[in-house]
Amino acid sequence: MRIPTDETKRLDLYREVREACLASRDDRLTRYAQNRRWYFHGVNEGDSPSRSNKIYSHLDTVASFLFASDTTRFNVKLTTLADKTDYERKEVFAERVNEKWNDSNADIVWSQGVLWSLVYDSTIIKHIRRCGTLHPFVVDPACFGVYRDDVMMLDRQEAFIHVYYMTQSDLERQLALHPRRAAILQEVTAAYAKKDTSEEMPALNRLIDMVQTETNLIGEVNIATDILPEYRAEISVPLIEMGELWIWNDDEDDYQVVTMASEVTVVYDRRNIFMPRSPLLRAWEAEHPFVQCCPNPLFDYFWGASELERLVTLQAERNEIKAHLAKLQRKQVDPPSAWSGMGIIEEKLAAFNDPGAQISVGGDGMAKRETYIPVIPADVYTSLHENAAEFDETSGLTNVLAGRGEAGVRSSGHANKLATLGSARPKKRALTIEDSLEKSATLYGKALYMDDTDELLDERGHPFILAQMSPHFTVEVDGHSNSPVFMENQRENAVLLLKARAINRKRFIQMIAPPMQRDLIRDLEGKIIPQEQAAAQAQQEAIARGEAAKGGGKLQSVK
Repeated sequence: MRIPTDETKRLDLYREVREACLASRDDRLTRYAQNRRWYFHGVNEGDSPSRSNKIYSHLDTVASFLFASDTTRFNVKLTTLADKTDYERKEVFAERVNEKWNDSNADIVWSQGVLWSLVYDSTIIKHIRRCGTLHPFVVDPACFGVYRDDVMMLDRQEAFIHVYYMTQSDLERQLALHPRRAAILQEVTAAYAKKDTSEEMPALNRLIDMVQTETNLIGEVNIATDILPEYRAEISVPLIEMGELWIWNDDEDDYQVVTMASEVTVVYDRRNIFMPRSPLLRAWEAEHPFVQCCPNPLFDYFWGASELERLVTLQAERNEIKAHLAKLQRKQVDPPSAWSGMGIIEEKLAAFNDPGAQISVGGDGMAKRETYIPVIPADVYTSLHENAAEFDETSGLTNVLAGRGEAGVRSSGHANKLATLGSARPKKRALTIEDSLEKSATLYGKALYMDDTDELLDERGHPFILAQMSPHFTVEVDGHSNSPVFMENQRENAVLLLKARAINRKRFIQMIAPPMQRDLIRDLEGKIIPQEQAAAQAQQEAIARGEAAKGGGKLQSVK
């Protein structure tokens, strides 16, 4: 995109691009708010909360198959242009990336990102480069926009924007040395609200679960049990809407970053502030700090498909079944009655349901009461089980994969084979998440390459810093370790390779990734292997001494 040099035309372009990037924001915001309510309460707008919210637990299970924070680890992959000496350094480089990943809580951030990408359709992970490392944050997709919604993948967009909010005092502090500080502060406006998914969440009907009494005990705390959590932040300070607009500048062959306040005021207009293109690192493209997490991508829609929206019909059906079942169960506890032989009003009849009630029946004493206890059809519970199975079918979770029994399974090997064959659909989405994880981890590797000055030791014990390596590398997920559906196959392959002596014990430990992995490798190399070598040498020496002793006792032939 060509950016004009004239300030007026430049500002007009920024405003035009901003509006284009946020064109679908209002529609997506409404849909995301509905999805958020379905996720938390299992109902639509205006309905009472579901008694059986299957969506919440189901999406939690699906997310656990797509990303496992405790097993995910990364490996540095060198391209064909890398130096040969880098192969002796890449293992410690990978350890460095894993350390920074865990120290910055990227595993927790990505767990949230994967879960909410299933609820909405996508989430955006933003990385803040600070003090030689990265700090990731989850960005509400309703606060993010792209120039063209019909183009998939963020790197193919000409422009995109991140909308966020800050207090007026924070803005004043950040503009302390800005030459236009007074003018900017005069142009911006603040409000006690922000525009995101949680704030747009529709209202909810309340269920009163506690009988209100007229008197309260002294010192008793009145707890409103009818209020359900909305998980919505309360804003008690004025906020200013900010926009970070990223535009590809054809003249610079890099991103132009424009920070705008209150939609109209340009605060900063500068070149890429994250990882700009460098003439010293021609192997690298210019990088932006955003990574899209989209488990169900669509080739003609940037945001992809929502996993939750495919479950809404099933949840509505489940709510209806549970409502009918609850009504029948209430009738079983308090069945309807019919009176014969007397004529009294319904108010007196209702008093029979109260404990200790005394009423005057009258009449000839021949009154008769009959109760009608309904029978719950077995098909109701069958429908619930079928409904739960349809949830699993929609997301590609088989009984064996979900840890439930399956008819006809005869052994653990048979079950493992079924789990492998039945995990194709979850694997497909796990690989999609893996690509996003590798993009994020590669940003960690590049940040370390440019900023880390700590001295490390290669496999031969020679000191080096990461900047001495070749820039021809990427960071990849090691052995598909981000998903549990791959881990069992990974362990089986490791056992086979060890038996075939294709790998050593150190590599075996690295492939199965047990707890205390580094300590196990240290014990293997520092204690176990030296002890085995010493024992083998002692055994050889003993055998040699024995053979020497036998040879010395033999008679020599006389010539």
